[in-house]
Amino acid sequence: MKPTKVDINDYQKIVELYHNESDRAAAILAGSFVENYLVEYLKTCFLIADPEIDELFQGFGPMATFSQRIAIAYAVGAFHKSMRDNLRAIKEIRNHFAHHPGDAKFDDAVIDKHFKKLSFGNDRQICQTGDIPLTDRRRIYLLSIAWFTLMASKRLKQFASEHK
Repeated sequence: MKPTKVDINDYQKIVELYHNESDRAAAILAGSFVENYLVEYLKTCFLIADPEIDELFQGFGPMATFSQRIAIAYAVGAFHKSMRDNLRAIKEIRNHFAHHPGDAKFDDAVIDKHFKKLSFGNDRQICQTGDIPLTDRRRIYLLSIAWFTLMASKRLKQFASEHK
């Protein structure tokens, strides 16, 4: 499937939709956004601009899946290990909601291990709640996606200004 081009302005639309959706729909919606935004972010790492590069992200291309995009972005130094781990956890949480045949919720025990990897749920400096970590998993998931989106947006703006 061809990635959908998204930008930072689309993120606000996702947030508005997110709050009105079920846990399943919200997780898939936000996860899909970050998967597609990662494509735009990865493209800033390439040395050439060519429309054929889009083929790398489609069908059986080497960056067609969320997992491949994360691995390659990390391998080329597009982000640190902690961001890679956050994106892997987001992917696993999104996949739980997308592939679970029954009712799926953010508090499902089967995704505990993935939430433990999200920075916003564990890092007191990030969530700024003093001694009390964030516990609302739906919020942690969205904030984790926001964290990547803001970091990637900064890189995208920098890239755009360098290539005017």
